[in-house]
Amino acid sequence: MNRSDINFRLPRVDARWPPASFECLPTEISKATYKILAAPFFIRNLSVEDEITCVFDGDGYVSDWKHEIKSDRSVLWVHYGELTNWLPIKAEVLRTRCNVETLSAYKLCTIDVPPDVALGRLDGILEPFIRDGGVVVYPSLRHPES
Repeated sequence: MNRSDINFRLPRVDARWPPASFECLPTEISKATYKILAAPFFIRNLSVEDEITCVFDGDGYVSDWKHEIKSDRSVLWVHYGELTNWLPIKAEVLRTRCNVETLSAYKLCTIDVPPDVALGRLDGILEPFIRDGGVVVYPSLRHPES
């Protein structure tokens, strides 16, 4: 298998969001598909281990994509802003065997949730954070209990 990064242009929601014009994701390339190796920060309905086919524009950006195989993994996005309770909660999330990536400049995290981690367990961990005003979004919810 060959590895390659693929770039997705990000549509603007408003003047400040998203804070980037594209997102780059690492992939494994097979004959016809790209297997996603990291959870995205800004692309909905895409999870780690999904296999997708892509159409690229003249500049090499993904202009269209579709699932060939959807994984059983879910993705959560977290915006922690100025909340000081995120770091101990992040440490607790990591103990569940979830993978967490952070964009510190924008106070964002993306969480890759393996299929054997119960969403109820994560909800319990995140409850105090959400109660204090933290934001959690489930852009790719694949767990059977959802």
